[in-house]
Amino acid sequence: MLATLVVVASLGASPFHLASPGFTAVNVSDKEAEFFSDYFAQQVIRHGGVKITTKNEIVTLLGLERQREMLGCADQGGSSCIAELAGALGAEGVITGTVAKLGGGFAVTLKIILAKNAQELSSDSGQFSDEPAVLSWLQEVADEVSFTLTGRRPPGRFKRTAKYTALGGAGLVVLGGVAYGLAWSNYNRLKTFDDTIRSEAEMRSIAAQGRVLAPVGVGLAGAGVAALLAAGGLWLFGEGSANSAGVAVVATGDSGALIFSGEF
Repeated sequence: MLATLVVVASLGASPFHLASPGFTAVNVSDKEAEFFSDYFAQQVIRHGGVKITTKNEIVTLLGLERQREMLGCADQGGSSCIAELAGALGAEGVITGTVAKLGGGFAVTLKIILAKNAQELSSDSGQFSDEPAVLSWLQEVADEVSFTLTGRRPPGRFKRTAKYTALGGAGLVVLGGVAYGLAWSNYNRLKTFDDTIRSEAEMRSIAAQGRVLAPVGVGLAGAGVAALLAAGGLWLFGEGSANSAGVAVVATGDSGALIFSGEF
């Protein structure tokens, strides 16, 4: 199994502060680009540990014209511009992005740039067939960004898996019980010389069914119990599990981030 794990321990006591002046719109409306930008911000902050100043808040703090100037400046990725925008808002990094309509689909780019040294903390892009696909991708990127900045796994990811695993396990236990119950019923029919058994051939058939159903029932029930135990493990310990290889330190002004990453 291939997995990429990123664990970050935030060294600052306060939430990691990002500024999001909005996504640049190409062949889409400003409202649509703003919706994607705000959706991404909400997906990041829902995990906790991160504060994001959004476009509307920036407009309130700096004014509309100043916000537009800084949005264009941030899109160019200049270190002085990033530092200026972040400094004006007291942020440690800036979220920039572009949403473009290409034919019947979308092309989206997204970057998070640290204010202190203009280092890219995150850089992602993709092409998508429709809006739901864009939203799904933005949520995935937001989960990774939140994990990188805070070390917190997306709440509910493991618990959702645990829930479905538990449901599957319970189903297997029920099926196993039904199968074993049928085998036991056949055994009782033979043991009590059930009057409905009309021939020796039928008796042999009932015995054969029981010999098949009994181990099948035990096997299904055993698999169900194993699934339930696995679900319990995911529910209790999944959120905090992590493996790592490699380390990097990112300075972020008055705080920092210790980043572990690896594959196995």
